[in-house]
Amino acid sequence: MDAQHDIHPQAPQEPEIQVTTVEEKDTIRKLVSPEGVNVYLVGSAHISFNSVEDAQKTVRVARPHIVFLEVCARRQAILSLPIKRAEPPPNVDMALLMQEFKQRGAVGVMSMVLASTTSTMAETLGIDITPGTEFAAAAQEAKQYGGMLVLGDRDVNVTLLRAWRSMTTWEQLKLLYELLFKDMSGMSSDDVERLKNSDVITEMVTELTEEMPNLVEPLIHERDRYLLYNLRMTCMQLAQAAPKDLPPYANKEKTVVAVVGMGHVSGIVKDWNIPFDKQSWQQDLKRISTIPPGQSWASVILKFVVAPSAIVIGSVVLVRRAIKR
Repeated sequence: MDAQHDIHPQAPQEPEIQVTTVEEKDTIRKLVSPEGVNVYLVGSAHISFNSVEDAQKTVRVARPHIVFLEVCARRQAILSLPIKRAEPPPNVDMALLMQEFKQRGAVGVMSMVLASTTSTMAETLGIDITPGTEFAAAAQEAKQYGGMLVLGDRDVNVTLLRAWRSMTTWEQLKLLYELLFKDMSGMSSDDVERLKNSDVITEMVTELTEEMPNLVEPLIHERDRYLLYNLRMTCMQLAQAAPKDLPPYANKEKTVVAVVGMGHVSGIVKDWNIPFDKQSWQQDLKRISTIPPGQSWASVILKFVVAPSAIVIGSVVLVRRAIKR
């Protein structure tokens, strides 16, 4: 299917434990597709050991035919990451940012800054975990019995570029400034506990919504629809699949476990039962998968003024943080 990638793990093993009922809770919702496929929707906080355990245990208990992940093909490498962080995240300095900007432009800078911010947040919360390894845990669990993987997220570069180009030049500068200046040293214990049980990416976007409202649509709502469409299509294809084409040691009932950020759960659940018009959905998917053209004058300003200024400012902040430590 378009925008999805099936990965068939090698050497499936006969299960050592029997399939039992998955326990539903705040972070795990059970849905049933119109075709009768059981779907366990696991909401992840991305930097929480609880999320890793939820994903791992749900796959182990449900033994789904398909594990659906909020990952795109470009980010497939995270499925092989260790759950515990092997080493501290690299410091984002001026040289790294300049190199990334030359190679990948605004997308590279945004990717690096977001990754650095997430890692710093995990470190601040005292969580020794590689962000996003709940996806690796689910994939590795599926590999034990030959479960199939579907990577159902929109290409990360499309998402970042649609988000970047939805903002004015001033908003772009403010975004980089806010992310690089993010000071978490003054967080209360209540803030720490809240973030341990929430989707940190959604938290960051929500905080910036008042000043940059255009960010929410490309980063959250569009991806809600993209994930929902791919998940519904996955269920339709699974319902139509012949037994010989399915993992032999999976659940007797056709089942999918979907692991997505908590911030996407409500959007998926809200529209789960709306009529599925494949043609109109595909048209919407095509629209939100298109990178809008950038304005030439804004690109020049961004390339020669805004981005270098943000990089210099951010580098100074990062140096000050290092000195304080």
